[in-house]
Amino acid sequence: MFEVYKHLTKPESARDETWETEFLENLKDIKVNVIQQDPVVGPDNWPYMFLQSDENGQDYLLNVFKWCSDKGVGIALNPHKELPDYIFTYGMVWSYINFSTLFPPLEVGNPGQKVFEEKSSIVAGPPSEEYLPKSVRAVLAEFFKQQEIEDMKVLVVSEDQKEYDLCFSLDSLDNPPKEEHKDLCEAIAWFLPYNYSIMLIQEEGLPPFYSL
Repeated sequence: MFEVYKHLTKPESARDETWETEFLENLKDIKVNVIQQDPVVGPDNWPYMFLQSDENGQDYLLNVFKWCSDKGVGIALNPHKELPDYIFTYGMVWSYINFSTLFPPLEVGNPGQKVFEEKSSIVAGPPSEEYLPKSVRAVLAEFFKQQEIEDMKVLVVSEDQKEYDLCFSLDSLDNPPKEEHKDLCEAIAWFLPYNYSIMLIQEEGLPPFYSL
């Protein structure tokens, strides 16, 4: 049997890709205690539940994943250490709940398809429930409302129907200057799995965008 708690005692210098793979393969066996009952804002300014691994812990890590997935919160595992054992962004949390992996296969969850360029295989449409669940859309919509954007619109675009770009309307964002685009994409990325492609794009010339 894999000793996941012993695995977490390995020094940072011994933690390579194999260490991470083995850790992620055994998430279901980790028990934890909640360090603080309410989410804590981390150094990156995003909210996290602080958890401590404990083989006699009060709950399983994946049960806390489910709560965080509904609330739009990430997870910091063992933040009392000099470096936490692992940081899960919100996108990683809901990805694991929905796909049992941090990197969902992008051929799943085809959007409603519509060719929008003559003699082209490019298709576009709204995000499907599998690709972007309703609960995740609600969390994203609330984030944008906090930025005073009441109706964020999106469109999913694909050239090969295997890889997708999740496009966010620059018109909804009131066309911010290009130097702000990188920071906006990085902020949005916290809410999504690591392998989701994000674009900021103007609506003109494209099929209709859809409200989150």
